[in-house]
Amino acid sequence: MGIGIRSTGFTTTSYHPRALVARGLREPATTAKIVAVQLAERTRWLALAVLVGCAPAAAPPPAPRPPAPPATPRRVTPLAGVPDYVVQYLPAHGIYVDIGGEEGSETIALDRETGRLRVRLAHEGRPPAISERALPRREVDRLWSLAEAAWREPPPPAHERVLDFDELLAMRDGNDAFYLDGGGKITPPAAAELVEAMAKAAR
Repeated sequence: MGIGIRSTGFTTTSYHPRALVARGLREPATTAKIVAVQLAERTRWLALAVLVGCAPAAAPPPAPRPPAPPATPRRVTPLAGVPDYVVQYLPAHGIYVDIGGEEGSETIALDRETGRLRVRLAHEGRPPAISERALPRREVDRLWSLAEAAWREPPPPAHERVLDFDELLAMRDGNDAFYLDGGGKITPPAAAELVEAMAKAAR
């Protein structure tokens, strides 16, 4: 490869290394260095071309996330619609469960703020037994998450009331309240799970 051509208007003079050596204008050792530099330069550009040709294609941009579905609002019961005997045991921020049958009833109330669980056992012919204890915060949070789910699920279909057994569920969060009389066993899945979890926590 020539490294330059100079035009004089009448003749052209080649500056190719071999031509320079032939005319005695450059030493052979200097010419060898020039050839080595040129060869290294060609090799570098060839390697760069190979790397560019073999580079993997750019990954496509990630697909946008679908919008989150709107949160289901709480199914609120006016506090005036909750029976007085429930309200007196229901904390301002908490859960109330009552499980009753022919032999007696069990009332369980959880105060979300203090984490305290109050249990009242009433059996016919005996005075009620009342106990209270603190639950671990993670257990309180788990029960409250079940309460939020029960608060948002559809109401159960109408059915005939069972006479010898009943479950009641109530929640309150300030001015928001919820009340469900199962007329027997509570059947909506989240509410039923909450009643069972509260009963287990009371034991």
